[in-house]
Amino acid sequence: LAVILAVAILFKNWNFFHDDAYITLRYAKNWITGHGIVWNEGEYVQGYTNFLHLLCVYILGYFGLDLVVAARLVSSAAFLATAILLAYCGYSFRLGYSKNFQHLPIIIFITSAPVIVWTLGGLETVLFGFLTLLGTVIFLSAVGKNYVNRRFLLSGAFFGLAFLTRPD
Repeated sequence: LAVILAVAILFKNWNFFHDDAYITLRYAKNWITGHGIVWNEGEYVQGYTNFLHLLCVYILGYFGLDLVVAARLVSSAAFLATAILLAYCGYSFRLGYSKNFQHLPIIIFITSAPVIVWTLGGLETVLFGFLTLLGTVIFLSAVGKNYVNRRFLLSGAFFGLAFLTRPD
């Protein structure tokens, strides 16, 4: 039922692409065409706030993918990765709730209309959320475990990537 609801929300909002995402796409296009990461050729002003997202879109666009599709693909991959991570959390951490509710976080996530719409919207929101959640999960898994320093370092790396995705 959750998947049917998610698919219905997806198709209802399929044509949504946020106008602010075109800022990133313009920077990516200029970068691909050899002008650098600029809004206008020769004007070196940083007008984007999502470098890692821009880099991912640039790489996909560089290899010929349409930039709108590239932005959606980055967000869709982050959406899928978040869903998998939430499933892992539900079954691994068992944070004091009944075994019957382990699937609840993933169901809430995959049926969340705002998350689905922002996945389609082409912005860095879903990627930022995934990286932040991954950093948090790794950080929490380090508490009371062996190799704590490595896990703290790894969590810090993912928090750093989240910062590169959206520094605010």
